[in-house]
Amino acid sequence: MDIFAFAASGHLGPIHCGMSLDEAETLLGPGSPHPAIRMKPGIDGYPYYWESLALTIRGGIVEDVTVHTWPGPAIRLPLTPDPYPAPIKREDFLKALDCEYEVYEPLTFGSQSAIVTEAGVQAAFYHDDEDEFLIMVSKYAR
Repeated sequence: MDIFAFAASGHLGPIHCGMSLDEAETLLGPGSPHPAIRMKPGIDGYPYYWESLALTIRGGIVEDVTVHTWPGPAIRLPLTPDPYPAPIKREDFLKALDCEYEVYEPLTFGSQSAIVTEAGVQAAFYHDDEDEFLIMVSKYAR
């Protein structure tokens, strides 16, 4: 099977987007959580690792599956054409958003800050020396 057809399928054997972390750990054994999860239990949007396999968990559900290959690029399910869009400055994003928002504490720590809108849309930003840039926008049920 072509690697891109495989990635577009959204499945890696029984592992798939939309399954729960509990289901994944039943199949794979306990995962090794990202250091951010260890520092701030209950935080969302960070991966659990099983050697070269990473499952990003949001709300207890697998949001994406990544297989790190060597040599070669990582394979990510679901396949997206550009998983790393060009950064957008926080001030430009908030101006374009044009709605009420508040600081989202679970994703605000270290060099990262986040907001959440009344509709449950969350945006996280990273700091560099001069500005803050958008790194992620997601929709969550609140």
